[in-house]
Amino acid sequence: MDIHTWSRTLDGPLAEYAVGFAEELGRLDYTQQSAWKQLYLLAHLSRWLDHQGLRVHDITDVTLRQFLEARRAAGATSYLTKRAPQRLLAHLRQLGVVAQAAPPEEGPVEELLGRYRAYLTGERGLATVTIVGYAHFARQFLSERVTAGGLDLHELSGADVVQFVRRDSSLRSVIGAKHMVTALRSVLHFLYVAGEAPARAEVVPAVAGWRGAGLPRALPSDQVGRILESCDRTIDAGRRDYAMLILLAQLGLRAGEVTKLELDDLDWLRGELVIRGKADRLERLPLRMRSARHSASTWFTAARR
Repeated sequence: MDIHTWSRTLDGPLAEYAVGFAEELGRLDYTQQSAWKQLYLLAHLSRWLDHQGLRVHDITDVTLRQFLEARRAAGATSYLTKRAPQRLLAHLRQLGVVAQAAPPEEGPVEELLGRYRAYLTGERGLATVTIVGYAHFARQFLSERVTAGGLDLHELSGADVVQFVRRDSSLRSVIGAKHMVTALRSVLHFLYVAGEAPARAEVVPAVAGWRGAGLPRALPSDQVGRILESCDRTIDAGRRDYAMLILLAQLGLRAGEVTKLELDDLDWLRGELVIRGKADRLERLPLRMRSARHSASTWFTAARR
C-alpha cells in the first residue's frame, strides 16, 4: 500500500501530516522499513490524541510521556522511550504546529555536557548525529546525579551504573538498549579521563540479546594466516584481497576505512598511510612492515587494471 492510500485510513489530528512526514523521511534517507515504523508511530499517536480529545498543538513533553506509558501498558515492545517520537516532533515543530522545545536550563549537567561534546568533536572526531545521540543518553544519566550541592560524581560506583542500565534497558528495545550502553561507556570514559568520576567504562554491563554477541573479538594468529593463504596471489583479485586483509590485520583498520583508501593516501617517503575515518577525520598510521607496504602497492596496482 502506498503512503497516499494508507494516509486516507488514518484517524485523528495527525492524519493530514502523514504524507508530508513520509516525504521528509525519504529526504533523510530512511529505509523503507524504518520509515514505515515511524509512520505507524504517527498513526498510533494520532489515534491516542483523538481518544484523549487533544489536538496537534496540545503535544508537549507531558502528553508524549503519557502516550508512551499508554503504549507500554498496551503491550508494545518498541518505540517506548522519549526519543522514539522525536523525528515526528521535529517535523511538526518545523511546520510550526507544535511549540518549540524550551532550551535546557543552565547548570552543572549542561556545563559538563558542553565539555563532553567538545571532547567527542575534537578528540574522537565523531559525526554530529552521533554526538547528539550520546549527549541525549549522557544528560539522562547525569541528571540523576544532581544533588542540592551540585553534580555528585566522585562517589559514583559500578553498582550505580549497573542499576541505571538495568532499569533503563528494561524500557527499551534491544537495539535501543545497545545504543544506550554504547553512549554510557563513552561518557564514563570521558568522566574518568577528566577526573570527574572514579567509575570506568568497563563497569557497564552488556545487554542480553545482541546479535553476534558470542562472536570472538579477534581471530587467533594461525587463523589469520590461513585466511591470508587462501588468497590466490597469482591473479589481480587475489592480490587485492590479500592486501586488504593485511591492512586489516596489521593496522587494525575498519573495513570502511580500507575501502576509502586512495593512491594519494600512501606516503612512501615517510612510510605512512592516511586513514579517512568517521566524520572525515584524517589519521596517519605507520607502514612499519615491508609486507604491508608491498601489499598496499600491489592492491592499488591490481585495482587500477
